[in-house]
Amino acid sequence: MRLKQVVLATLGILAGIANASDFKPDPALADTIESLTLRSDAGLVVEALADGSSMLDIQGRYQNVTLAAISDGKARTQCVTSLAEANDFFGVDLRSGAPLERPKQSDSALQETAQRHGMSTLELTRYLAMIQAFEKSRAPSSATITIVNLDGVGEGLNDTTPRSSEGGNTGTTLGAQRLNVFNRAAQIWGQTLDSTITIRVDSRFDPITPCATTYGVLGFAGPNTIHQNFSGAPFSNTFYHAALANKIARSDLSSGNSDISATFNSSVGVGSCLTGLRFYLGLDNLTPSNTINLLVTALHELGHGLGSSSFANPDGSYAGGNPDTWSRLMFDRTQNRSWFAMSNAQRVSSSTNNGNLVWDGPNVNIAAGFLTAGRDAEGRVRLFAPSTFQEGSSVSHFDSAASPNLLMEPAINAGLPLTLDLTRQQMRDVGWFRDQNNDGLADTITDVFPSSGSFAPNTFLTVTWDNSSGFSDNVSIEFSSDGGLSFPTILADNVINTGSRSITVPNTLTTQARIRVRSFSYVAPVGVSSANFTIAAPNTAPSISTLVGQSRVQGEPGANAQIATVSDAQTPSQNLTVTATNVPSNITISNITVATGGQVSAIVAAACTAPVATAAIELRVSDGSLTSNANFSFNVTANPQPTLTYPSASLDELASLVVNANAGPSDNTSGFSVALQSAGTFTGNISVNQQSGAVTLSNARPVGSHNVTIRMTDSCGAIRDAVIPVTVRLVNTAPSFTASGTIIRQQGSPAGALVALGTVSDTQTPVQNINVSLVSGGSAFDVQVSDLTNNNGQINARVTAGCNALGGTVRLQFSDGTLTSTADVIIGVSTNTPPSLGTYSNQQLNLTGSANVLPSAAPSDNGQVNSLAIALNPNFFAGSFSIQTATGLVSLSNAGPVGQYDFLITARDNCNASTERSLQLQVVDGFRDGFED
Repeated sequence: MRLKQVVLATLGILAGIANASDFKPDPALADTIESLTLRSDAGLVVEALADGSSMLDIQGRYQNVTLAAISDGKARTQCVTSLAEANDFFGVDLRSGAPLERPKQSDSALQETAQRHGMSTLELTRYLAMIQAFEKSRAPSSATITIVNLDGVGEGLNDTTPRSSEGGNTGTTLGAQRLNVFNRAAQIWGQTLDSTITIRVDSRFDPITPCATTYGVLGFAGPNTIHQNFSGAPFSNTFYHAALANKIARSDLSSGNSDISATFNSSVGVGSCLTGLRFYLGLDNLTPSNTINLLVTALHELGHGLGSSSFANPDGSYAGGNPDTWSRLMFDRTQNRSWFAMSNAQRVSSSTNNGNLVWDGPNVNIAAGFLTAGRDAEGRVRLFAPSTFQEGSSVSHFDSAASPNLLMEPAINAGLPLTLDLTRQQMRDVGWFRDQNNDGLADTITDVFPSSGSFAPNTFLTVTWDNSSGFSDNVSIEFSSDGGLSFPTILADNVINTGSRSITVPNTLTTQARIRVRSFSYVAPVGVSSANFTIAAPNTAPSISTLVGQSRVQGEPGANAQIATVSDAQTPSQNLTVTATNVPSNITISNITVATGGQVSAIVAAACTAPVATAAIELRVSDGSLTSNANFSFNVTANPQPTLTYPSASLDELASLVVNANAGPSDNTSGFSVALQSAGTFTGNISVNQQSGAVTLSNARPVGSHNVTIRMTDSCGAIRDAVIPVTVRLVNTAPSFTASGTIIRQQGSPAGALVALGTVSDTQTPVQNINVSLVSGGSAFDVQVSDLTNNNGQINARVTAGCNALGGTVRLQFSDGTLTSTADVIIGVSTNTPPSLGTYSNQQLNLTGSANVLPSAAPSDNGQVNSLAIALNPNFFAGSFSIQTATGLVSLSNAGPVGQYDFLITARDNCNASTERSLQLQVVDGFRDGFED
């Protein structure tokens, strides 16, 4: 991730660009700033590394911007990361050229800082010098920060232009002096941090365009990558700056690539680029007129690259989808939560919560006491969160309200000491733990003594401790009187770490005294005595004073109440012991406790059998050696009846209802039971909830008024009967019908006799009074229902199936005169069968003979035989023939001429189905030679 800190400069006046009305729009510069300050992780992909950790390449986004303005030889700078902030700083809109109104600042940044702190410039200078002198006395750590010169021959950091010594920078060329400044910044940071992995900073001076006479880009710098889930990471799914991640993992996680990159504009002050402005390359921390202090700027930007920045997007989301270690330590006092515990919307709101967004890191908190402004009552330093969000500057810097000024404020103020001030502690908070011998383990302070024994106030005591890993930084020795919960008293501050120190025992009487030894200005390494020791004066007896007597009802549960107060000159009140003596039978006093303020509380209770009277109970207090006594009175009153009442209840027949008590169940005793005493004339179901007393009535019956009695009994045997007047209302219901089964009919069959369709019933109405009718809605086709009757609840009808009938349902409606219901009866329809007709025997007749021929069975049908026809083949029969429909009788007469005839008889039913039969007739000549055979 190339998170570069961008440095811009202008030659305008401090309140804006000189002659802003003449300023010409510069959209190219606006585009440059916008591209360098984009804060969005859209399209970025978290890359998985071989060791199981992961890395996010930001691809040039999330960049901080340092602006500079100079007028009359005086300059100011500020770190921002948005075009809007650049416009505000310049006092003009870079795209349109329109001027912006801004109040003027003081002529001298050093004088302005001194005035803001209520000091003279001389006082401020001396104060800063003292800090710097102290910092120079600190033993350096072993971190190595290497400046990687990426410039070509003869340019940038290799520029051979001759230069005279400036501010202690003895380089003889321009490139050498530039490189000396970078190396000095790296050395200052290296004296503060520990790491076994070399921190590499890619560095160069190149021409950066666009650059005009009065404004342009000074440069950009920042970390290249961020990492998560590496070996030893304090938090999972949390991003860490590359150099910090390498330190913790004790390996180069970015495969030998540099950790930070820095590019500055080599054209500043050359030709038409920022004419009259130049970088001050001295190492003495001065800032002459019309210069930008490159060393202070480099320290600020390296701070961002080493860990002092947030990767949250303007919409509150995190780059790469996971938080960074910085976000875990930002705390919003209004929301009372850290950024890590917020939603995206809550982080957006917090980012503009001016004065209420603070840094909640323990190392900064413990070292920020020198600030006279810019910290809250808990010692937490405010973060920069103006009411208008400023990308990059907001939430990634200390608030500009801090006094004295700090290195990591948005504005890089003149006169800052080269000590890194609270940024040192901030680095510890984000994870740069102290490791003086670089063994990968945090340095510790152990075996702090004393850890037992008793000591008198204002006597001398030798405190001893052991250091691990050769830890040698100066330490502070602090005192706790509450067993290590807090250490408000400093016994020795910023003393040499010899492992031993004589101190004066505080005049604080306690049995929970502890000593803490910690690294000066840091919370770690820290060592605390492993056990409490005592600071004690000569012992005197404790005192006890009883309060107004207590009163309890027979059987009432014990209640915790204050019964006395105790105190002791030598023993903390909470360490005194209080006991009760001469306690009457059936009265109990338990769980006697003594609070820190000496309040004595106990659970006092009277049994059901306790006498109704007032008793005197003796209390005794002891400090373990001496005791004192006092009496308090205890009054017992008689047990009253429990409380339970119900409202009236009304519900429909067979319905259900929950009846809640309108008073109780309640009682002064420790327990009670609630149960059904009597259901009265109510024959439905009744259940009672033992805890709430709620009564559930269900299947309510019979119709009418009833009294249900509920009895409550307390643990002392007192009872209370509560009556619930219950009214059961008659409720009309619609009739119901039960079908007899499927009614079977054949297509074309006659109606036939009445059939039973089913039975009807009704809870309120006599069944013979229920009206039944046929309604639409059934699915049967060509089925007729007639003569529909209700015979004392049995529903009868005639059912006829037409020739085209299809099975299905017919729908009946039932009415009690008020409510109606419907039900379906299933009709099964079978296919129509042809009529039946017996066979005919063949016949032989003499000429002119006659015969009547009956079939073996008369014609019949499931419906009716509509016709019976006879036809002849051949048709030259000269006699007569006919057929009867009812019987099928065929009549033949006057037979002739001689021959054979075939008759076809056809029976056809009412649905036009037919059946055919044949009759063969043989006509012979009955006379032979004039005689009849």
